Amino acid sequence: MKKFMYIMAALGIVSLSACNSDGDIPDEPYKSFISQDGEQDFLNNFFWTDDDGNVEQYIMGIPLDNSKKDVVSFAMDNLTEARDQFLAYIPEDGKVEHKPDGSIVYTPVKVETFYKWSGDSTDEPILVHNVSTDEPTITFKPVEEGNLMATITFASSQSAVKRAEILYNWTRNSDSPFLEGEVVHDLRFHCCDNMVCIREAKNGIAGVFLYISPKRMQTTSIFRDWPHPGMLCSRDVKYMPEFKQAADYFKIFRRDMTRWQVNFREAGLGEPQYGEQYWYGERVLWDWATFCMKENGDCVRECFSRQKSWEKRCLMHEFFNM
Repeated sequence: MKKFMYIMAALGIVSLSACNSDGDIPDEPYKSFISQDGEQDFLNNFFWTDDDGNVEQYIMGIPLDNSKKDVVSFAMDNLTEARDQFLAYIPEDGKVEHKPDGSIVYTPVKVETFYKWSGDSTDEPILVHNVSTDEPTITFKPVEEGNLMATITFASSQSAVKRAEILYNWTRNSDSPFLEGEVVHDLRFHCCDNMVCIREAKNGIAGVFLYISPKRMQTTSIFRDWPHPGMLCSRDVKYMPEFKQAADYFKIFRRDMTRWQVNFREAGLGEPQYGEQYWYGERVLWDWATFCMKENGDCVRECFSRQKSWEKRCLMHEFFNM
């Protein structure tokens, strides 16, 4: 939503032995995709990689030593804030162990979903089986030595970044290249022409450009070859914010909604509105969710069936560093 969203497996025909609801093991082909990749979802909060596994965008943390690209750093105000942020990236039902020394160990889970469905069918797909696999752990550890507040260690051998170091004080003096509220047109944007800077780059944490589609957009298939309505907006899922990110963006808007409406209007984009729903990156099997911010601050998530054709505005984001 995303190399930063759920990673999709090839949707060819897969032969497998899977249990149905009666406990039998049918010997017939099914389709499959990775419906949950907890490790990748977590890592996407820190960096995005290209198809070769190289970092193309740092989000939380940047390398301070060019000879150690696998170590990134960023600064936060205090240990409590750093710990709460780490926990916020973990799903509500995530496997979490709290250690006596204050460390937090998170074990991500990958879930592969197998289903039966004909591409010509107007019926809902039939869920056959889910296979869950534990992934390498991710550990938050308080350090509190000198300027080093805590570390986050990524145990995966596939991760381009092995450790994030959280500092008390940021060691570089540099200004954000884009200012809050600035309308930016950049041909390097992957998803859109114009975007608005809603968060400046600071303390090793990337700034955020946000796009709100000027028109309401009808959803289309998540799979390019099977265009069925009601599944996913016809945009690159990598650039769609997840629920927490969307909620954070609307917290920014809520501080001065009128000002942000002017900024987005000047960019020729849709305006943030209380009570309006927006397509964003949350996805479950054959459903897709919209995001709504109520004026009282509540974040509302709703899912819609694949066989419906609602039209909503679409949220897209990109990041930038100092």
